[in-house]
Amino acid sequence: MVDDDTQGPKRAQFGEARRHYRPRAKLRWPVVVAVANPDNEAGVWAGTTLAVTHGVSVGGAFVESDLVVPVGQSLRLWLHPPAPHPPGIPDTLRFSAQVRWQNLMPSKGLPRGFGVQFRAVTSAEEIALHAYFSAHHKVV
Repeated sequence: MVDDDTQGPKRAQFGEARRHYRPRAKLRWPVVVAVANPDNEAGVWAGTTLAVTHGVSVGGAFVESDLVVPVGQSLRLWLHPPAPHPPGIPDTLRFSAQVRWQNLMPSKGLPRGFGVQFRAVTSAEEIALHAYFSAHHKVV
């Protein structure tokens, strides 16, 4: 292949391009949601509810739930990806999160719920998510 000055080197010259394992189908994992106490007391949580994710990525997820949580609210999430679990990876992933947006009225393709952004994701948590993505949605 020939380099073109307007486009830089051709992509094929770099071998296999890095691929993020973000499946086309929305991942539906059970999740336990704990809502922070509105009084912001450290270590106090207002309650928990069982829900399901409608999509998970390294940066966050959409939580399908009838629970109304205000934008900006802090949460703790316990994600339960389906078996089989990759070797050395826990069967439950715990994240601190913040609500970034809400969908209060179900519409075509998007149920009622809220979008969350994972906060302070560690490298171990990111590796665990990628391990689940690659184990269940490997691109060959």
